[in-house]
Amino acid sequence: MPVLAVSVASSVAPHGTTSPRRKIEVASKSGDRDVLMAAPSVIHQNAVWLATLEGIPGSCGEDAAAVEFPSDRGSRGVDWKRVVPVHRGRAQQLAADDDLSLTENDVKLIVQPDAGVVPVVQAIRTARKSIDVCIFRLDRKEIEGALGAAVQRGVRVRALIAHTNRGGEQGLRKLEQRLLAAGVMVTRTADDLARYHGKFMVADDMLHVFGFNFTKLDIDKSRSFAIATRDRRTVKEAENLFEADCTRQSYAPAPSNLVVSPETARDRLAKFIRGAVRSLAIYDIKVQDPDMIKLLKERAAKGVEVRLIGGLKGSDGDLEVRPLRGHRLHVRAIIRDGTRAFVGSQSLRTVELERRREVGLLISNAGVTRKLMQVFESDWVEAADRKDVEEGKDQKEKEVKEQPAGA
Repeated sequence: MPVLAVSVASSVAPHGTTSPRRKIEVASKSGDRDVLMAAPSVIHQNAVWLATLEGIPGSCGEDAAAVEFPSDRGSRGVDWKRVVPVHRGRAQQLAADDDLSLTENDVKLIVQPDAGVVPVVQAIRTARKSIDVCIFRLDRKEIEGALGAAVQRGVRVRALIAHTNRGGEQGLRKLEQRLLAAGVMVTRTADDLARYHGKFMVADDMLHVFGFNFTKLDIDKSRSFAIATRDRRTVKEAENLFEADCTRQSYAPAPSNLVVSPETARDRLAKFIRGAVRSLAIYDIKVQDPDMIKLLKERAAKGVEVRLIGGLKGSDGDLEVRPLRGHRLHVRAIIRDGTRAFVGSQSLRTVELERRREVGLLISNAGVTRKLMQVFESDWVEAADRKDVEEGKDQKEKEVKEQPAGA
């Protein structure tokens, strides 16, 4: 059976980044003939597995094996004895485990506070043509400086600044002045909605949807996520939303993976929740919307395991709820059946679904949803462990108080 071997060859890091690009090369062996070719893919990070590639001579399209080999030696560097045949489906699973997607629509996940500010700064630094960014709060000088530097290298940078936030309007106006001085084109949102709370950025052809603000508190001390995608339809929809809000025109949503409040969020999130068959794992500061609570309870009654990290209005034991321990919670996310997910800025609260500008994203990338689920499970266990410790401490203090004097 023909087999494939994979080389991940580092090259010079792109301008403004610290991570080198890696070029995938594939060696295929059929009988005594070795064929070395470059796969049509450029990746980042540490992926070394590659699923079957259609159209590669000798791959057969059904079964293949993959193993890393030194690219500078070409196929001579392959230890064919180490190459074990792997069924195509398993190869795809291994690829997903290492965040290598063979689809054209690349999807990336940022987990806070682990990742820090670097991924956001790198996304700005790698832009070559344009950056459109929506800002609700910003106090990270690294991000502000990167936006100004982008202007200096000829990138068109536009910033849409919220007209208000709780306690920070003076800071927003000062931020506008600093960005204008740096050459950024600045627009202030309308005041027709209670808040313009959505946080997203389109840098060239990549959309970044953030669950966190560009602040030290959110990035360094809070559990939050961000998703980046090159899905063309979704990127275009985000651009349309940005233009509508910049020009204070009505936003007319088109089909995409974008979830926008108040236009589409209630219907899309209700449909998303209703589609759960096995499980719903939810991060939400406080679920309050009556219809959404009813829907979650209906799913639980149908046998769906519903777990919530955060808070729930009027919790009566129907749904299992735990507070986040160790970090501040600043994200809204739902993982459905471990295979699909929502990440965004809107809670399941009526005001955020109907009277505020909020932006989120629906995703089905296997590697991303798996990592989201791993983080949730870790946070869930941490919440239980700390609860047990605290309850044990309270019980011990109670026993000491109740102990008879002189005992």
